Amino acid sequence: MPSIADNNELIERAKAQDNDAFLSLFSRNSHVVDSIVRRFIPQIIGYDEEDIIQEILLRTYQMLPYFRGNEVSFKAWLHRTTTGICLNLLNKQRKIGEMIPFDTIIENYAGLPYDSGKIRNMELYWEISDIMTKLPKKLRAVVALRYIQGLKYDEIAKALNIKVGTVKSRINSANFKIRTELQKKE
Repeated sequence: MPSIADNNELIERAKAQDNDAFLSLFSRNSHVVDSIVRRFIPQIIGYDEEDIIQEILLRTYQMLPYFRGNEVSFKAWLHRTTTGICLNLLNKQRKIGEMIPFDTIIENYAGLPYDSGKIRNMELYWEISDIMTKLPKKLRAVVALRYIQGLKYDEIAKALNIKVGTVKSRINSANFKIRTELQKKE
């Protein structure tokens, strides 16, 4: 396992536009990117896993000069950056009117086990998905991290650089808005 000093040296070289150092650093942490992309890929319409990883590679390279290693580890920064890029791709879909399918939303908001063979479940599934796409970005981010990626509150707080209490508050707000919208449709 590479030492922190090795990582710090690679980071500094990568910031100085050493492409080999950047690719080595990215490769060492590719498991972070891969796990996030695999969780988001079913929801991101029109992209395959390789397209998204290429987008993340490019955008991470562009954003690396803004990385401050004294405030956060590279792994945590990459996690947050990757999540942000995936959320931005989801947001683009919302702007062009595409639905975002979430496998767990029926269970989380309607209290029903998800079964794609049941018409009512499918209707609820799309209603909830549509409501979720209209949530403000900060609420959509915590809901996506909680219900799509299955992160715990403290992991979400680290990924978004906010307090755990803020995570809980935003999830509660999102849940309330989704349930309220569902009740309006009944």
